[in-house]
Amino acid sequence: MAAPNNPAGSNTLAGNTMRVGQPISGGRTRNVVNINNPGSEGTVAFSWAGGASADSAPSAATDGFANFRRQRYLHVLVKNNNTGGNFKFKVWLYNSSFGEWGALALTDAQTPAGVVVELTVANNVDLYYVYDIAGAERIYIQQTVIDSSNTAQVWCGVNSF
Repeated sequence: MAAPNNPAGSNTLAGNTMRVGQPISGGRTRNVVNINNPGSEGTVAFSWAGGASADSAPSAATDGFANFRRQRYLHVLVKNNNTGGNFKFKVWLYNSSFGEWGALALTDAQTPAGVVVELTVANNVDLYYVYDIAGAERIYIQQTVIDSSNTAQVWCGVNSF
């Protein structure tokens, strides 16, 4: 009786050919993963009380939150609470190969040089944004304007699809 054919070679245990690798980095994530606390739901990444002065731009490599497993898309939900005025913010991205933060900029046929994204959310409005952030390692939201009577919250998540 011949031994069963082992596709991994005759010197490898047949049981070892049944293992399936479980990569833990660079994996694709269909569902949005909260960057503040991966695996949790509803965890706010950034929040501000009315009257707060504008935040400084990020500068340290540890500012903001890690892009969980280097996902491609950033999902941002902004909630401008109360009545009063607008809430404005910028999205910043970090990559260790540069060692610098850069404000997210969008380019298209009309603006090939790019335009820094500074978004305005009116009072009592919730807005949802999605951005392609391929290659970004860290994410930071900078509040640039908030009315004295408002509070604002930002949820951030990432995924591959």
